[in-house]
Amino acid sequence: MPNDRRHKTTVIRLPEHREVAIVQPEHVLLQLGETRKLDIGALCYLKRDSTWRGGRHANGVQVDENTFQPKRRALVRRLVTWLSDELEMGVRRPISLRGRTQVFVNLFMGWADNAGHIEAVESFDAARDAFSEYVDYLREQVMLGNLSPVSAARFQYATSSILSALVESSERELLCGLRLLRHDDTLSVPT
Repeated sequence: MPNDRRHKTTVIRLPEHREVAIVQPEHVLLQLGETRKLDIGALCYLKRDSTWRGGRHANGVQVDENTFQPKRRALVRRLVTWLSDELEMGVRRPISLRGRTQVFVNLFMGWADNAGHIEAVESFDAARDAFSEYVDYLREQVMLGNLSPVSAARFQYATSSILSALVESSERELLCGLRLLRHDDTLSVPT
């Protein structure tokens, strides 16, 4: 990235900072409970380091500041609100939510931006189109031997749960009619 540098970050700890007004979402470095930090503010930039390594987000990732997308601020705010709600309801443990969020931020949104689906979270139709192509991409990665079927299915479902919440639809509605990757529930235990 030609103009890449670590962007300014502000740590938001959930659930402690649930009621904090997020003035500059592009700076949000999120920590769920005692988990590692996750740079969700980087979503405001189309070009960002989205490598998977867990500790890379501790001080913010490198972004190309010329690719800043002001409309993405709303996405970061919605994501923080959804995560806050999930933590408050006790639906999943912080470590599980962080894992799902990492899949969504690094894998799905990284893929979506690179594949030209920069508005993947702007509407239900855009989300469904992007998600359908993402599932096809995951299937291709399995066929090429780059990804295990179990991992691909987990990435698919982690993404669908967050994506449906962000576009305010049911997960069932988002998934209806899509040729999904199979997931064997006996291979994992919910946390």
